[in-house]
Amino acid sequence: FKKNVSEEEVSSLKFKYNISKDDFVFIYVGRVMDDKGTLELVNAFDQLNKKYNNIKLLVVGGSISLKNDSDYLNKVRDVSINNKNIIFTGQIKNYDLYKFYQISNCQIIPSKWEEPFGLIALEGVASNIKIISSYSGGLPEIFENDCLYVDRKNLTEDLIKKMDFVINDKTSIDMVVYERIMNKFSKENYCDTFNSYIKEFNEKR
Repeated sequence: FKKNVSEEEVSSLKFKYNISKDDFVFIYVGRVMDDKGTLELVNAFDQLNKKYNNIKLLVVGGSISLKNDSDYLNKVRDVSINNKNIIFTGQIKNYDLYKFYQISNCQIIPSKWEEPFGLIALEGVASNIKIISSYSGGLPEIFENDCLYVDRKNLTEDLIKKMDFVINDKTSIDMVVYERIMNKFSKENYCDTFNSYIKEFNEKR
C-alpha cells in the first residue's frame, strides 16, 4: 500500500469514476452491511453533499451486491441511487486496492460492532491519508489517540460533523505518527513480540 501510483494511473482511475481533480474523496473499504455502518455513512455523506458539491464517496469492495434484495440493502440503495457522488466500485482485487486509497483524501471506518482488529486501518495508514474511525474493538489499539473518532451511539450525525471538519482541515498528516503505527504492527515487531511470549512461557514452566 506504499506503492507509488503514476499520474497517468491516477488520472485514468479518476476519469473512470468521474472524479475531478478538485474533488475531496472519502473512501470506505468493506462489505455493505449493518455491522459496518454503511447505511449511516451514505446517509451522512448524502446530507453533507447538500453543503459541498465537490465531494465524492467511494464504497469499495464487499461480497454483498446491491442487487440482492434485503431491507438493509434497499435502504442503502434508496439513499445512494439518486446521488451520483456515491460511487460503488464492487469488489476490487487486493493487488489493485492501493490505487483507490491513493486517489482518496480520507478513509472512513464507521463500524458499529466491536471490530476485532481492522486490517483496513493499517492500509489507510500505509497510504498516508486521513482517517475517521469508530472507537470500537481493536481499532483504538491501532490508532491510539492519533485518529478522528466518531461516536457509535450518534453515528450519522457525528460522521457529518467529522467529515465536515476533515474537508476544511488544512493540517498535514503527522508522518512520524504514521510510521510509529506501521512499525508497531510490522512483521519484525510481531516476530519479536511472539518470541518474547514464547520465551516467557518457557521460563515459567
